[in-house]
Amino acid sequence: MTRPVSVVVTAEHGGHDVPAEWAGRFLGFEDLLRSHRGWDPGSLDLARLLARRLRGTLVTATVTRLLVDLNRSPHHRAVFSDITRALDRGRRAAGAVPPAAP
Repeated sequence: MTRPVSVVVTAEHGGHDVPAEWAGRFLGFEDLLRSHRGWDPGSLDLARLLARRLRGTLVTATVTRLLVDLNRSPHHRAVFSDITRALDRGRRAAGAVPPAAP
């Protein structure tokens, strides 16, 4: 007897979105956000196609990996980018960012 197979397809770096509460932190980094360092271009489209064809579950993220890298454990030294690493531990954990400079 053959058992059904469950497939999960993920795209952890499917976009370069910055949540509104973090926008001030990324001012001046627009080119970097749009580069391969900010996301994996095409990964979201590919993941959607694979999930559809394999009849699998799709799990995606479209927030830039420059905020936090979802492929890293919470204690990995590179879980935060150069842009967010400078925040104190409490702000990183709480998701709070100082307001943007005027």
